[in-house]
Amino acid sequence: MKILITGGSGYLATSTAYFLSKKNEIILLTRNPNKIKNLLKKKIKIIKLKNFKDELSNKVLDNCNCIIHFAGMNKSSSNKFVKKAVDLKSKSTISLIKFAIKNKIRKFIYISSMQIYKNYSELNSVTEKNSLDSKSGYNKSHIKAEQILQRYKNKIDF
Repeated sequence: MKILITGGSGYLATSTAYFLSKKNEIILLTRNPNKIKNLLKKKIKIIKLKNFKDELSNKVLDNCNCIIHFAGMNKSSSNKFVKKAVDLKSKSTISLIKFAIKNKIRKFIYISSMQIYKNYSELNSVTEKNSLDSKSGYNKSHIKAEQILQRYKNKIDF
């Protein structure tokens, strides 16, 4: 299976890429390839990407079976630059969904955060029915991406 992973210089994305690379072909998209040079030894294709909208047509992405979307600003930066965080998450999510639909990619996995739910640390279980907490920029960016995904639920399996 060929898997495209976004947010490639983040901890979760690199850990996921490393784990999945044992049995799959991995393409890791990142704005900061220097942070993850060590993954080249793991047979992971690393692609520097400045913006999703203009650069997703790369031939290396042909025949992908799955997209795992981690890309976005970290919590600290998201809370400091709220508009930029929401904008980046929105644009990347829309571009990836359109790319997936156009290229008939079977599966789209979006990695959100349980922090978007009110009192998440006090809950016994977290479901889509829990109340949302949209006070922070980090939460707003994830909530926006989830809303975008909901708009495309009839066109893609996510």
